[in-house]
Amino acid sequence: MRRTCRPASGAAIGTVWILALVCVALGPRAQAEIVYREFTGSVSAENRWFPQSGAHSGQRELSSGFVAAPQLYLEDDRERSFTLEPFLRYDSGDPRRSHFDLRQAYLLFLGEFDAGEWEVRLGFDRVFWGAAETRNLVDIINQVDLIEHPDEKTRLGQPMLHVTWSGDWGVFEVFGLPYHRARTLAGRRGAAG
Repeated sequence: MRRTCRPASGAAIGTVWILALVCVALGPRAQAEIVYREFTGSVSAENRWFPQSGAHSGQRELSSGFVAAPQLYLEDDRERSFTLEPFLRYDSGDPRRSHFDLRQAYLLFLGEFDAGEWEVRLGFDRVFWGAAETRNLVDIINQVDLIEHPDEKTRLGQPMLHVTWSGDWGVFEVFGLPYHRARTLAGRRGAAG
């Protein structure tokens, strides 16, 4: 049986838009110089062994896979930056766990306005709200990545326009969300990880 890594819904189209925005905003016509670059990330291999038989027929006792999570950060001399954090997983035991996601892929613009500061983020981003350690009840923008962590701590990237204006009076934020990501669950051949 042939297995393929399918991009999450809208991720391929979003990737094209993000790359086009980067070319326009940080490209040669923008006449800005990249003053800082950082490339980090992780690559890992995993083997999972389940000593008991699965709850469903077809579940394997052993599965192997790998994860790649690179991170790229570029900053120019005009207070603009680009952050890219793709995520790729391949799983031999459950084809639904094999997936690609843009956790972060956004342009960030910064500036000052009327004794305050503003920032605009355009692209895929993850937003965290809340101070509680166990449950974040108001953390509602990003969909939970149940394939990676059933504990609901890992979030998928969400396409958005995020505008922030802050000053001595506080912070004002506006979000434009073109669509929400669909939840993906592990397949019947997989097991909770």
